[in-house]
Amino acid sequence: MKNRISKRFLITIVSSVLTVATVIVFACAGGDDFSDFYKSFFAPETSHTDEAKPFYRSFQTFYGSQYFYDAIHELDSTNLDEWKTFFNTKVTGKDLNYIVYQSRIGEIDTCIFYLKNNSYPIKPYLKKNSVLAFEDKNLIREFLFYLGFAKRCEPFATYTREWWSDDNSNDPRLDTASMRKLLTGGKKSLLNAKSPFLKERYAFQVTRLYYQMGLYDGCISFYNDNKALFASQTSLPYRALGYVAASYYKLEMYSHANYIYAQLFDKCEVMRKTSFLSFHPQDEEDWNEALDMTKTSREKEVLWQLLGIYADPVRAMKEIYALNPKSDLLDLLVARAVNINEEEFIPGDYYGDNENASYMLIKKNVDTELLSFSEQLAAAGKTNKPYLWNLVAGYLQLAQGNYKQSEKFLSKAELLSKGDKLVTEQIRSFRIMNKVEEYLKPDPKTEEALTKELSWIEKEDQEPELRAGGILYWALSRLGEKYRSWGDSVKAQCLDYRQNKNFYYNPQNMEALIAFMDKPAKTNFEKFILTHHPYSREDLFNYKAIVLIYQYKFREALAMFDACKGSGDGALLADPFIIHINDCHDCDYISPNGDSYTSYTLVQKLIELEDKAVKDSKNAARYYFQIANGLYNITYFGNAHHVFASELIDLSVGYFYFDAAEVTQYYPYLDCRKAMEYYQKAMNASADKEFKAKCCFMAAKCEQNQYFISPEFSYDRSIRSGVFFRQLKTDYPKTKYYQEIIKECGYFRKFLGMK
Repeated sequence: MKNRISKRFLITIVSSVLTVATVIVFACAGGDDFSDFYKSFFAPETSHTDEAKPFYRSFQTFYGSQYFYDAIHELDSTNLDEWKTFFNTKVTGKDLNYIVYQSRIGEIDTCIFYLKNNSYPIKPYLKKNSVLAFEDKNLIREFLFYLGFAKRCEPFATYTREWWSDDNSNDPRLDTASMRKLLTGGKKSLLNAKSPFLKERYAFQVTRLYYQMGLYDGCISFYNDNKALFASQTSLPYRALGYVAASYYKLEMYSHANYIYAQLFDKCEVMRKTSFLSFHPQDEEDWNEALDMTKTSREKEVLWQLLGIYADPVRAMKEIYALNPKSDLLDLLVARAVNINEEEFIPGDYYGDNENASYMLIKKNVDTELLSFSEQLAAAGKTNKPYLWNLVAGYLQLAQGNYKQSEKFLSKAELLSKGDKLVTEQIRSFRIMNKVEEYLKPDPKTEEALTKELSWIEKEDQEPELRAGGILYWALSRLGEKYRSWGDSVKAQCLDYRQNKNFYYNPQNMEALIAFMDKPAKTNFEKFILTHHPYSREDLFNYKAIVLIYQYKFREALAMFDACKGSGDGALLADPFIIHINDCHDCDYISPNGDSYTSYTLVQKLIELEDKAVKDSKNAARYYFQIANGLYNITYFGNAHHVFASELIDLSVGYFYFDAAEVTQYYPYLDCRKAMEYYQKAMNASADKEFKAKCCFMAAKCEQNQYFISPEFSYDRSIRSGVFFRQLKTDYPKTKYYQEIIKECGYFRKFLGMK
């Protein structure tokens, strides 16, 4: 939206939040994310527009909010403060809060009857309420009568349809007869009220009822006829005016509505959010009409600021600057404009795991109009905060790759900000980014300088608003990208391990990384980047041993554990040599039976069993069976699959459909073939039918699991009619274990054609 307001554009950009654009007091919108920004290095707080903080750029409806914006209760505390003033602060906040917000209509009536006759039965908690002890009993009665009326109006004013439903059959506003009765009663009470404070509140309730009944002309007329009643210094005059604006909107008099919303946005801080949510220009014609209605430069500036927040900050800033170069309304808009543009020039994969992503800022996506305007205002020096425009120009020049120009503006911003800590830290962080981008080849002096700066930004004592974490992440990732291009894969991996997920699969890489860790005289840069590598020396040896375990090289694995103290010490959650017909990991985890193992002692046990099987052929079948159990349980399907879950390995892949080569290279913990081989060896080495049936069934489980992970798997054919299910049916139908299998294993029952 550069020269004209595009109606289609405006409707598209705001429709996601303005689902109820006209209900200014009770509009409700939700954020799309639980954080304010996804990729950003520029802290909008450097603009020092604290009063406008909710309107900093955010993924949520408002900056710093959580989940949903609750407009219905936005004014509760303000309203309560106004009632405290009404009672000269002689009523406790707790008692007032109960009477105003929590009490039922029946309790209000009880209080009225009690004031008329103090022998009337009343609950002790109501009798003790300090509202009833207020000295002016007539005022208390008048207050209670008003409160009863307000509570009867409340259901009509606060109804919102559930967002997931189109059913409005429970909308109380369908009861027009009751609303008309309340409207008549409200007008009568307005005439009879003695207190100007309460008279104003009755007038507000009537104004709101007109709107809720859909009598929009009546709402506007009533407000205009009774404008003199809205004379207090409370929020009520603005709240009533909000319903007038909403009525204009319903009558498609958009310029009138938007003009009023702008006044509310400027003059009533507690209604700023709802005023913005309801502000909705349609096209250039009604926008110009709204501008023509303004009576002062300030009113025109506020209208432009709202449009800038709503859709086009650069156009709005230009118009405001032309009206008033020192307008305080420019500061929020330039901060928003920068944060919006960052979403374009900071790479999309910045927080992703795409190993082919580049972390270089996208120069062509820098908003050149914003850059040119910020440079113009920085040079003129006429704005409310000259340092801010230099800061913005310096940042955008950095994003464009003009590092010397960037430094020129940053230096001026530093001078003009007069030691402002947040601005100073923001400038220093941008200089770090400049230094990273200007680093073109490996150099020890530059490494030393970068270490000092990166160590600073890593500290936790900066101003909390500084987006230090994002800048540090970017700087490390960008440096990692550079070192990788220079052929130094070890330093690159330490700087950002996410860029090369396959690094640890390469034995040469692992040896080079371990040698780097063991290097006796490291530079400060080398020490620093090692603190950012997430895996310790123990993790690396643990991983190397795990690879050997899943290659079934148990002695080599044990030697690898022994090569680094502390590796292999991770406790297993269950005894890996226990087995069941149906796998139940949780049952094994909480079972008091079985022995405790670590990865190290598991490997020791497997070696011991292998040795026993060779030496004791008479009992070899039992040893093979225990080995098979251990091998089964260290697969994805067993109770000790966490053996594979070292710091370097993500088990979240689960099991999908891989060919055998993929399983062997990348997902060995899915592979049951070696366990199946040992169950076969145990079965062949025994003459005991019951034991052979058990071995055969476990081999069948392994066979079935191999089918689950194979490309041939189909939900329509979830059972593979494999070798071992058929062998069970043929050779062992008369064993007791066969009957146990039928009772417990649905897969086998399905194979047999049983229900």
